[in-house]
Amino acid sequence: MDIRYFGSVDDREISLFTLKNDRIKAEILNYGGAIRSLVVDGVDVVCGFDEIDGYFFDNAYHGALIGRYANRIADGFFSLNGKEYVLQRNERGVTHLHGGRNGFDKRVWDAVPSVGEDGIQSLELSMYSNDGEEGYPGNLTVTVTYTLTQNGLLIHYYAVGDMDTPLNLTNHSYFNLNGYDGGDIFSHMLKINADFYSPVDNNLIPVNIDKVDGSPFNFKNAKPIGKDIFSPHPQLITCGGYDHNFFINKKSENRMLLGDKTLYEAAELSCDDRSISVYTDMPCIQLYTGNYMDGVKPFKNGVKQEKYHALCLETQYMPNSPNNGEAILKAGEIYDKTTAYIFD
Repeated sequence: MDIRYFGSVDDREISLFTLKNDRIKAEILNYGGAIRSLVVDGVDVVCGFDEIDGYFFDNAYHGALIGRYANRIADGFFSLNGKEYVLQRNERGVTHLHGGRNGFDKRVWDAVPSVGEDGIQSLELSMYSNDGEEGYPGNLTVTVTYTLTQNGLLIHYYAVGDMDTPLNLTNHSYFNLNGYDGGDIFSHMLKINADFYSPVDNNLIPVNIDKVDGSPFNFKNAKPIGKDIFSPHPQLITCGGYDHNFFINKKSENRMLLGDKTLYEAAELSCDDRSISVYTDMPCIQLYTGNYMDGVKPFKNGVKQEKYHALCLETQYMPNSPNNGEAILKAGEIYDKTTAYIFD
C-alpha cells in the first residue's frame, strides 16, 4: 500500500493512501476521508483534485465523508427529547446541509492502513466529534473503513455516542463512468430500485412522498440520465436537474449477502461496457446530477468543472428525518451501516 504526503492543515499532516489490486485502485485522503480517485480497469471514474487547496475551498463535498447528518435539515433546527437544537445554517443561511460549515468533510481523520492475510487492503479512518459541534448533542466516536475487494469498494460506517443524536453518514463521490474527464453524464444509463421518491420545496426539503410512476423520476427500468432531465416537470425546474431522495425497494431479488449483513441494490449506473452497482443497508439513496458543479478549482490534470459533469449516488436516511423523529442514534447504541460499490 502506497502512502504519500498531500499537505497539512492546522499542523496536521494530510496523507494520500492508495489501495490497489490487479483491477481497481482507490486513492483516499485522511482529510475528509475523501475518495480522490477510483480507477477501474484503467479508467478513473471519480472527480477529485491534484492539490489539497482544491478540497479546502471546495463547497461541493467531492469524494468526502459526510456527517453528522448527510443531506438537509429544514431551518437548521430539530427537537429531541424535549430540547430544541439550532444547527449551522450553511446553505443560503436557511438550511443545514451535510453537517454544517465544518462537518466531517473538513476534518483530518486518524488513519490506520492494513493488509489482511488474503491480501485485501483496508483503510480505517476515525475521529471524535464533541458535544455541541455544529450544534449537535453528545460526544460521538466515528470509524469509517474502506476495503478494496476484487470487484469493488466497501465502506463500513461505525459510530457510538453518549447522548441521543441525529446521525446519517454517507460518501459524496461524483461518478462519471467515461472517466472524470469524460464529459457530461447524459448518456449514462441509470436504474434505481425505488417505487417512491421525495418531492421537495424551494429549499430542497422533502414535502411528501410520491410514486415515481408516470414521472421523470421513474428509474425502475434503466434509462439515460439525459432523457428527462430537462423536461418541464416542476421538481426538475426547482432543482435544475435531479437532487432527490429515493426509497430503496428491499426485495429478495435485489439482495446481496456480505458476511452477516444483507445489503440491497439501490442503483445501477452503466455506460458502454462499464457499470457500477450500489448496495446498502440504508433505507434511501439520493441522486444528484451535478446541477451546480461550477467550482473555480479544476479537477485532476486541469479538467474544468462543469454542470452535469458527474453524478452522486448517496446512500442515506431521508432528508430532514430528525424533524420526523427518525434517524436518531440512541446513547450507547451502535451505528453500523455498510455501502458497497460493485463494478462489472
